[in-house]
Amino acid sequence: MKPKNRRLGYSLIELAVVLAVLGLIAGMGLSLLGSHNTKKQLADMSDQMLQIRLAIKHHLVKYGYLPCPAARDAAEDTANFGRSENCGVAAVNPGVFDAGTVRVGSVPVRTLNLPDRMMYDAWSMRLTYAVVENLARDQANYNAYANAETNGVIELRDVAGAQIPPSTSALVVAYLVVSHGKDKKGAYNKAGAITVPCGATGKDFENCDNDKIFVNGDITESDVVANYYDDILEWRTKAYLELME
Repeated sequence: MKPKNRRLGYSLIELAVVLAVLGLIAGMGLSLLGSHNTKKQLADMSDQMLQIRLAIKHHLVKYGYLPCPAARDAAEDTANFGRSENCGVAAVNPGVFDAGTVRVGSVPVRTLNLPDRMMYDAWSMRLTYAVVENLARDQANYNAYANAETNGVIELRDVAGAQIPPSTSALVVAYLVVSHGKDKKGAYNKAGAITVPCGATGKDFENCDNDKIFVNGDITESDVVANYYDDILEWRTKAYLELME
Protein backbone atom coordinates (compact mmCIF):
# COMPACT_ATOMS: atom_id res chain seq x y z
CA MET A 1 0.00 0.00 0.00
CA LYS A 2 2.85 2.37 0.73
CA PRO A 3 4.13 2.52 -2.87
CA LYS A 4 0.60 3.27 -4.02
CA ASN A 5 0.23 6.12 -1.53
CA ARG A 6 3.62 7.46 -2.57
CA ARG A 7 2.51 7.45 -6.20
CA LEU A 8 -0.64 9.34 -5.30
CA GLY A 9 1.51 11.95 -3.59
CA TYR A 10 3.63 12.36 -6.71
CA SER A 11 0.50 12.78 -8.82
CA LEU A 12 -0.79 15.59 -6.65
CA ILE A 13 2.57 17.35 -6.85
CA GLU A 14 2.68 16.89 -10.61
CA LEU A 15 -0.87 18.23 -10.90
CA ALA A 16 0.06 21.30 -8.86
CA VAL A 17 3.09 21.93 -11.09
CA VAL A 18 0.99 21.58 -14.24
CA LEU A 19 -1.63 23.98 -12.91
CA ALA A 20 1.06 26.49 -11.97
CA VAL A 21 2.60 26.30 -15.44
CA LEU A 22 -0.81 26.68 -17.07
CA GLY A 23 -1.47 29.68 -14.88
CA LEU A 24 1.84 31.23 -15.90
CA ILE A 25 1.10 30.65 -19.57
CA ALA A 26 -2.37 32.13 -19.19
CA GLY A 27 -0.90 35.17 -17.48
CA MET A 28 1.63 35.61 -20.27
CA GLY A 29 -1.18 35.34 -22.78
CA LEU A 30 -3.14 38.09 -21.07
CA SER A 31 -0.03 40.26 -20.97
CA LEU A 32 0.60 39.73 -24.66
CA LEU A 33 -3.05 40.38 -25.40
CA GLY A 34 -2.89 43.60 -23.41
CA SER A 35 0.18 44.70 -25.35
CA HIS A 36 -1.53 43.90 -28.65
CA ASN A 37 -4.66 45.81 -27.63
CA THR A 38 -2.57 48.82 -26.58
CA LYS A 39 -0.83 48.92 -29.95
CA LYS A 40 -4.19 48.77 -31.74
CA GLN A 41 -5.60 51.51 -29.53
CA LEU A 42 -2.62 53.74 -30.29
CA ALA A 43 -2.97 53.05 -34.01
CA ASP A 44 -6.67 53.87 -33.86
CA MET A 45 -5.91 57.09 -32.00
CA SER A 46 -3.37 58.11 -34.63
CA ASP A 47 -5.99 57.74 -37.35
CA GLN A 48 -8.60 59.57 -35.29
CA MET A 49 -6.25 62.48 -34.61
CA LEU A 50 -5.60 62.74 -38.34
CA GLN A 51 -9.33 62.93 -39.10
CA ILE A 52 -9.80 65.65 -36.50
CA ARG A 53 -6.81 67.59 -37.85
CA LEU A 54 -8.22 67.52 -41.38
CA ALA A 55 -11.64 68.62 -40.14
CA ILE A 56 -10.11 71.55 -38.25
CA LYS A 57 -8.17 72.54 -41.36
CA HIS A 58 -11.38 72.36 -43.42
CA HIS A 59 -13.10 74.65 -40.89
CA LEU A 60 -10.19 77.10 -41.16
CA VAL A 61 -10.37 77.15 -44.96
CA LYS A 62 -14.15 77.57 -44.96
CA TYR A 63 -14.54 80.19 -42.24
CA GLY A 64 -11.09 81.74 -41.88
CA TYR A 65 -10.61 80.87 -38.20
CA LEU A 66 -10.33 77.83 -35.93
CA PRO A 67 -13.31 76.25 -34.17
CA CYS A 68 -13.94 77.13 -30.53
CA PRO A 69 -14.18 74.14 -28.15
CA ALA A 70 -17.44 72.43 -27.22
CA ALA A 71 -18.65 71.83 -23.69
CA ARG A 72 -17.20 68.70 -22.09
CA ASP A 73 -20.13 68.18 -19.72
CA ALA A 74 -22.94 68.36 -22.29
CA ALA A 75 -25.01 65.19 -22.67
CA GLU A 76 -25.27 63.67 -26.13
CA ASP A 77 -29.02 64.37 -26.31
CA THR A 78 -28.64 68.11 -25.72
CA ALA A 79 -28.46 70.84 -28.34
CA ASN A 80 -24.98 72.08 -27.46
CA PHE A 81 -23.30 68.66 -27.47
CA GLY A 82 -20.36 68.79 -29.87
CA ARG A 83 -21.15 72.38 -30.83
CA SER A 84 -18.53 75.12 -30.67
CA GLU A 85 -19.00 77.71 -27.96
CA ASN A 86 -18.66 81.36 -28.98
CA CYS A 87 -15.04 82.38 -28.39
CA GLY A 88 -16.09 85.98 -28.89
CA VAL A 89 -17.80 86.10 -25.49
CA ALA A 90 -16.79 85.03 -22.00
CA ALA A 91 -17.09 81.33 -21.31
CA VAL A 92 -20.30 80.62 -19.41
CA ASN A 93 -20.69 76.86 -19.72
CA PRO A 94 -18.84 74.93 -16.98
CA GLY A 95 -17.70 72.41 -19.57
CA VAL A 96 -15.57 75.04 -21.32
CA PHE A 97 -12.87 76.75 -19.29
CA ASP A 98 -11.63 80.26 -20.01
CA ALA A 99 -8.00 80.19 -18.87
CA GLY A 100 -6.98 83.71 -19.78
CA THR A 101 -6.88 83.80 -23.57
CA VAL A 102 -6.76 80.05 -24.17
CA ARG A 103 -10.04 78.13 -24.35
CA VAL A 104 -10.14 74.52 -23.16
CA GLY A 105 -13.06 72.19 -23.83
CA SER A 106 -13.92 69.23 -26.01
CA VAL A 107 -13.61 68.57 -29.74
CA PRO A 108 -16.65 70.22 -31.42
CA VAL A 109 -17.47 67.17 -33.52
CA ARG A 110 -20.86 68.37 -34.75
CA THR A 111 -19.50 71.77 -35.73
CA LEU A 112 -16.78 69.92 -37.65
CA ASN A 113 -19.30 67.49 -39.22
CA LEU A 114 -17.57 64.52 -37.62
CA PRO A 115 -19.36 61.47 -36.17
CA ASP A 116 -20.12 61.79 -32.45
CA ARG A 117 -17.77 58.85 -31.73
CA MET A 118 -14.84 61.04 -32.80
CA MET A 119 -15.21 62.99 -29.57
CA TYR A 120 -14.12 59.90 -27.61
CA ASP A 121 -10.70 58.29 -27.42
CA ALA A 122 -9.82 54.59 -27.45
CA TRP A 123 -10.74 54.39 -23.76
CA SER A 124 -14.24 55.88 -24.30
CA MET A 125 -13.39 59.24 -22.74
CA ARG A 126 -13.90 62.68 -24.26
CA LEU A 127 -10.90 64.25 -25.92
CA THR A 128 -9.73 67.62 -24.65
CA TYR A 129 -9.37 70.40 -27.20
CA ALA A 130 -7.53 73.66 -26.45
CA VAL A 131 -7.24 76.62 -28.80
CA VAL A 132 -5.85 80.15 -28.69
CA GLU A 133 -8.94 82.29 -28.21
CA ASN A 134 -8.02 84.97 -30.75
CA LEU A 135 -7.55 82.31 -33.41
CA ALA A 136 -11.09 81.04 -32.82
CA ARG A 137 -13.03 84.31 -32.43
CA ASP A 138 -13.46 85.33 -36.05
CA GLN A 139 -11.48 85.78 -39.26
CA ALA A 140 -10.31 89.30 -38.41
CA ASN A 141 -8.78 88.20 -35.11
CA TYR A 142 -7.25 85.15 -36.74
CA ASN A 143 -5.56 87.24 -39.43
CA ALA A 144 -4.32 89.82 -36.91
CA TYR A 145 -2.70 87.17 -34.69
CA ALA A 146 1.04 87.12 -35.41
CA ASN A 147 2.93 83.83 -35.65
CA ALA A 148 5.42 85.28 -33.17
CA GLU A 149 2.74 86.29 -30.67
CA THR A 150 3.87 86.09 -27.03
CA ASN A 151 0.55 86.86 -25.32
CA GLY A 152 -2.37 84.47 -25.26
CA VAL A 153 -0.45 81.38 -26.31
CA ILE A 154 -0.64 77.67 -25.57
CA GLU A 155 2.56 76.69 -23.76
CA LEU A 156 3.51 73.17 -24.83
CA ARG A 157 6.33 71.65 -22.78
CA ASP A 158 8.29 68.42 -22.63
CA VAL A 159 8.41 66.32 -19.45
CA ALA A 160 11.55 68.20 -18.35
CA GLY A 161 9.71 71.54 -18.54
CA ALA A 162 11.27 72.97 -21.71
CA GLN A 163 8.83 74.74 -24.01
CA ILE A 164 8.06 73.18 -27.42
CA PRO A 165 8.66 75.15 -29.52
CA PRO A 166 10.72 77.73 -27.56
CA SER A 167 8.91 80.91 -26.58
CA THR A 168 11.19 82.88 -28.88
CA SER A 169 10.06 80.87 -31.89
CA ALA A 170 7.67 82.20 -34.49
CA LEU A 171 5.85 78.88 -34.36
CA VAL A 172 3.39 79.32 -31.51
CA VAL A 173 0.93 76.48 -30.93
CA ALA A 174 -2.50 77.30 -32.32
CA TYR A 175 -4.45 74.34 -30.97
CA LEU A 176 -3.99 70.88 -29.53
CA VAL A 177 -6.07 67.77 -28.88
CA VAL A 178 -5.43 65.51 -25.88
CA SER A 179 -6.38 61.93 -25.12
CA HIS A 180 -5.87 61.39 -21.41
CA GLY A 181 -4.83 57.79 -21.99
CA LYS A 182 -5.76 54.54 -20.33
CA ASP A 183 -5.52 55.97 -16.79
CA LYS A 184 -8.30 58.47 -17.77
CA LYS A 185 -7.04 61.09 -15.32
CA GLY A 186 -8.99 64.33 -15.66
CA ALA A 187 -10.96 63.08 -18.67
CA TYR A 188 -14.71 63.46 -19.09
CA ASN A 189 -16.71 60.31 -19.80
CA LYS A 190 -19.66 59.87 -22.18
CA ALA A 191 -22.02 61.22 -19.55
CA GLY A 192 -19.99 64.42 -19.26
CA ALA A 193 -18.44 63.70 -15.87
CA ILE A 194 -14.90 63.15 -14.56
CA THR A 195 -14.50 59.64 -13.15
CA VAL A 196 -10.75 59.77 -12.34
CA PRO A 197 -9.59 63.05 -10.75
CA CYS A 198 -6.77 64.97 -12.38
CA GLY A 199 -4.62 64.87 -9.26
CA ALA A 200 -1.84 67.27 -8.38
CA THR A 201 1.23 65.29 -9.43
CA GLY A 202 2.47 63.26 -12.36
CA LYS A 203 3.88 64.12 -15.76
CA ASP A 204 0.40 64.45 -17.26
CA PHE A 205 -1.00 66.77 -14.56
CA GLU A 206 -0.68 69.84 -16.79
CA ASN A 207 -2.93 68.24 -19.42
CA CYS A 208 -5.98 68.16 -17.17
CA ASP A 209 -5.75 71.23 -14.92
CA ASN A 210 -7.51 73.51 -17.44
CA ASP A 211 -4.85 76.13 -17.98
CA LYS A 212 -2.73 77.10 -20.99
CA ILE A 213 0.21 74.77 -20.18
CA PHE A 214 0.37 71.25 -21.62
CA VAL A 215 3.02 68.52 -21.52
CA ASN A 216 3.94 66.18 -24.36
CA GLY A 217 5.99 63.07 -23.55
CA ASP A 218 6.72 59.50 -24.57
CA ILE A 219 4.16 56.90 -23.56
CA THR A 220 5.53 54.50 -20.94
CA GLU A 221 4.67 50.81 -20.75
CA SER A 222 4.34 50.57 -16.98
CA ASP A 223 2.16 52.65 -14.69
CA VAL A 224 4.42 52.09 -11.68
CA VAL A 225 7.45 54.00 -12.91
CA ALA A 226 8.12 57.46 -11.55
CA ASN A 227 7.93 59.12 -14.96
CA TYR A 228 4.71 57.37 -16.04
CA TYR A 229 2.99 59.16 -18.92
CA ASP A 230 0.16 57.88 -21.10
CA ASP A 231 -1.41 60.96 -22.72
CA ILE A 232 -1.60 61.36 -26.49
CA LEU A 233 -1.29 64.86 -27.98
CA GLU A 234 -1.91 66.20 -31.46
CA TRP A 235 -0.93 69.84 -31.97
CA ARG A 236 -0.34 72.29 -34.78
CA THR A 237 1.06 75.78 -35.10
CA LYS A 238 -0.60 78.60 -37.00
CA ALA A 239 2.24 78.61 -39.51
CA TYR A 240 1.88 74.86 -40.12
CA LEU A 241 -1.89 75.14 -40.59
CA GLU A 242 -1.38 77.75 -43.28
CA LEU A 243 1.03 75.43 -45.11
CA MET A 244 -1.22 72.33 -44.95
CA GLU A 245 -2.77 71.27 -48.21
